Amino acid sequence: KSTVFAAGRHRADMCGDASSASGAADGEASTSSSSFHAASSTTAAAGTAGDAFQDALLARFHECLALERQAERAEVDALHESLPAKELERRGLALHRLRILSTETALFGRAQLTLQLSGARPLPPTRLSPGAMATLRPAAAAAAAGSTCTITALRASTLTVTFEELPGEEELAEPLTLSLLHNDVTYRR
Repeated sequence: KSTVFAAGRHRADMCGDASSASGAADGEASTSSSSFHAASSTTAAAGTAGDAFQDALLARFHECLALERQAERAEVDALHESLPAKELERRGLALHRLRILSTETALFGRAQLTLQLSGARPLPPTRLSPGAMATLRPAAAAAAAGSTCTITALRASTLTVTFEELPGEEELAEPLTLSLLHNDVTYRR
């Protein structure tokens, strides 16, 4: 800002203003006043250009986030449709052959299910974690036929999922498959 102001004052001196050359008090005031107005208008224009740049940058950032979200969604959907159940489990994207250990009512009337692998085996290494969005479906059902839930707890041999409303009995026919969904929480924040 000081560089712009100094440049404005230098321009006023170079214009050959008679009042600044005579050194009269009122002439000096008009020179400094005109240079101040020139500097402030230049600064205002620079501020507006900076704001426009920031707005354009922010808009482009939001576009890129939306593209990343779509790509992540498409990648997860393609993996679930193309890979066999064993491969999804090996990659940590799903758990198969689950059975319902208990059903409870959670906070705000949500349904909470505790799931366990058949045979009470320990859970394999997985990318599933508390807070992750997942879909629970019968093992024989299509991948798109699942009910959306949130994983609320993950222990050595059990995991707990929460639903807004308890799915119907046909949607909970055992054995069950739990598949990781794309996570929209990051993008909504």
